[in-house]
Amino acid sequence: MYSQPKRIEFLDSIRGLAALFVLFSHTFSAFNWPASLIAKAHWPFISIFSSGVEAVAMFFILSGYVLSKPYVETGYATRRIFLPTFYLRRLIRIWPPWFFAFIISIFAKNLLFFHPATQPAVSKWLEGFWNAKLTAPDFFRQCAFLLHDASRLLLNQDWSLGVELKGSALIPLFLICARRKYVMSIFPLTGLFLIFVGTGHYYVTFIIGVLVAQYDSFLFARLVRLGRVARVTLFIGGLLLYQGYDFFLAVFHGSPLAIKYGWVLTAVGCAVILISVLGSQTLQRILNRKPFVFLGRISYSVYLLQFIIILCLLPPLVALFNQFGVTQPLVLFLVTLLASVAATIGCAALMYRFIELPVINFSHWLTKKIQIRFHG
Repeated sequence: MYSQPKRIEFLDSIRGLAALFVLFSHTFSAFNWPASLIAKAHWPFISIFSSGVEAVAMFFILSGYVLSKPYVETGYATRRIFLPTFYLRRLIRIWPPWFFAFIISIFAKNLLFFHPATQPAVSKWLEGFWNAKLTAPDFFRQCAFLLHDASRLLLNQDWSLGVELKGSALIPLFLICARRKYVMSIFPLTGLFLIFVGTGHYYVTFIIGVLVAQYDSFLFARLVRLGRVARVTLFIGGLLLYQGYDFFLAVFHGSPLAIKYGWVLTAVGCAVILISVLGSQTLQRILNRKPFVFLGRISYSVYLLQFIIILCLLPPLVALFNQFGVTQPLVLFLVTLLASVAATIGCAALMYRFIELPVINFSHWLTKKIQIRFHG
């Protein structure tokens, strides 16, 4: 019998906040702000809002958790994965909305994109995008998430979607390794990814998410025995670990090992935060409030549309303010942040209603038909 797992809204809210933090990060990186403002953005805990890498790690942790949770080993009969619909559902969920945003980016680049002179100037990072002509090979390579040259990409966050699809494809393997009688195999598997796969640290994040799904009941039982102070301390510890990537980059000056193991430290922090939320009714009540739930629902569209908004709207907006004599960095920072968030959320809400939601409904209908056909 086919049944669609019920969504847990507070988990969607975490994903929505992560998408918002990625938007904050990219908006902040769009201009050459004064060094004093940049330094403040890297202060402990403030960096949570201004660094998008950690938020992407949270995406992967949540995917590992949510995708594996219906199939984890329990005291009752374990639900089996039907691989054709598992993979098809994931592909449909990710690719069609992405393709819509990709087509929008083609039109936006040709009709709306230009870089006027601004004060502060556009950053070299932002100047590196949308400069190359779109060729047929690049079009098809980007459709398969195989184009990794940022200067030729139209949706510059595509690297994470390729990782998302590959990580999702590995979930059945991770589920087997996470079961109690095989759990020790997780450690050599993690080592293999970290040592022999250049991007293996990303897939370790999915492994951690699967482990949280498998053992969340065990972890929750221990959490409820802790006092409030201990649970708050655990949550704060998770936030500290969450900033591990930024810390490793600062201390080790961006070395490859710092990138890899700083990411893993951040992934552990994401897991601790997730466990804290799963064990806290207070945090769940906060995250279940309507603004957070709404943001969670449209989070994928927020993630997909943000670069189009940043590239096409923000430089002309700053140039317009400059014409009226507004050059104060703090004022312009607040203007660009508010404009970026408002425009992206507004467009994302429309995209969710008219693109994502029909795609989700079609995915449910199709996978239901397939499973009924094969399983009755």
